Amino acid sequence: MINFKSHSRLTFVFLSVMLLLVAGSANAAFVWEDSFVNGVVPTTEQDDGWTAFKAQLVPEGTYYSMRISGSLDTVGLTCTDATASAEFANLLNTNTSGIVECDGHQWSLCANRYNGEVWIDPPGLCDGNNCPSPGMIIRPGIFNENWGGVGTATCSAPSQTMRFEFNADVAPLESIPVPTLSWWGLMLLVLLIGAGFYTWSRKTA
Repeated sequence: MINFKSHSRLTFVFLSVMLLLVAGSANAAFVWEDSFVNGVVPTTEQDDGWTAFKAQLVPEGTYYSMRISGSLDTVGLTCTDATASAEFANLLNTNTSGIVECDGHQWSLCANRYNGEVWIDPPGLCDGNNCPSPGMIIRPGIFNENWGGVGTATCSAPSQTMRFEFNADVAPLESIPVPTLSWWGLMLLVLLIGAGFYTWSRKTA
């Protein structure tokens, strides 16, 4: 005769382990993404969106990678150094100009123009020759048609969506929404499943 009570307990243990493994591997992503049209000046709302993204980043937070990409360069460029990623996130959050070296590339932020101009591999910090083609520049606050580009011309660039993201170990309370389940949510789910199996096992004992 099958011992349903024993099987239910084993199932609960298995599900608990699997959910905890998922919880351990889940990380928060902080993403800015916006679409721009050739020859069209970015709107105030787009500039505000860039400002909001920078404000979401936790000063001195734990970030393990960052990535710039776009609809015309879906591979983009990824920085896999946690120290460099955290340093650049802090530059963005505090509106501080600087250059961070990562994986053979320079990630620069010129904070005092265009509400923060992100530029990969510039000739120098806040260099005036800021129309590389192709290049990687994000500057939604420029208020003319030269809003940047990723893997394309960066002045009078073709229409595209640009994206910048950080992967972090810990999320702030007010993070940009992403379709992930928090660690506490997973723990609650484990407890609910456990309670359900416990009740069922008692009825079938």
